[in-house]
Amino acid sequence: MANRSKFLQNHNIAGGITPLDLNGAAENADYISLKNYEGVVICLYTGVGTGGDDIVMTLQQATDVSDSGAKNLLFTDIYQKNATAGGTDLSAISLWTHTVQTAATNYTNAAMAENASLICIEIKASQLDTANNFDCLRLEVDNPGNAMIGCAFYILYGPKVATDLSLDAITD
Repeated sequence: MANRSKFLQNHNIAGGITPLDLNGAAENADYISLKNYEGVVICLYTGVGTGGDDIVMTLQQATDVSDSGAKNLLFTDIYQKNATAGGTDLSAISLWTHTVQTAATNYTNAAMAENASLICIEIKASQLDTANNFDCLRLEVDNPGNAMIGCAFYILYGPKVATDLSLDAITD
């Protein structure tokens, strides 16, 4: 990796799910390709919803950004910031809560619907089934059952080559 001093010279930010009401159908974020990156931080940002209507987050890997050979991806580490009960102010939460789960293909937080939340999952490209040419992934978010505003985005890191910021993350 080239030594570049600015954040956006070392990271790419890609949209996954535009801000919307997550109620209705499940939302599948766009696929991103890790072919040119060492890893990605997947972020889901939600507003307050209805108690008990907690979202399930699932990660899928594929051999290209058009969903070829898609299968679930196991992960263990989740980082989150949740506002206090019924709260919407994440600016008051300075530290991440780190949750380690037994390897699973999905995650839910039983307090997510009651509070504004920022949940992040970091995935290294090496965690994908690279032996079978899997280098793309996406976040899937299920229907919470009631109104809940949310969005998702990806922060890709570790570009494998020095570039002029032209490494594409949304094509394979």
